[in-house]
Amino acid sequence: MSRGDEPVAFAALRPPRRRDRWSTIERELRKTVGPLIAGVDEVGRGPLAGPVVACAVIMPPEERAKTAIFGQNFGQAGAIDLFGPKYGLPNAISGHQNYFLWGPREYTGESVIVMQGRKETLDQVYASCEKRAHVSHPYSMPRDQFDVFYCRGLKTPLKELWPKVKNWH
Repeated sequence: MSRGDEPVAFAALRPPRRRDRWSTIERELRKTVGPLIAGVDEVGRGPLAGPVVACAVIMPPEERAKTAIFGQNFGQAGAIDLFGPKYGLPNAISGHQNYFLWGPREYTGESVIVMQGRKETLDQVYASCEKRAHVSHPYSMPRDQFDVFYCRGLKTPLKELWPKVKNWH
């Protein structure tokens, strides 16, 4: 028996589905604050792009043209894809979810801006790596506050390394 087929008495006893509960909250919020409501995991996506833009725009144009922007998750990569073009940034690459399927594109790993990396890990796979910025927003989730690194000289060709960056959950 599906939810729509169950007797009314059972439906009344059943707690509301999570989606129903959030839809109700969202409807109430729209009445008081207006039509544009961001989910808590979306807060700070615009400010996330700013430090990455700052890393990229100070590079000489010929270096920037070959520099990949790597996001650890699709939210980071998506923020760059949404906000980056007006600043001349390319689409980001990521091993997370469907971004993995798009591959490393034409990038070699020669020059990469890495969002949310760990210096000790990056130092193992790149010839050089330096922290260039920090992403933070007072209302963003703690996991969305991180360092941005500029790395050069990937020790393994990016196309060969790509299957290992797959993060599908």
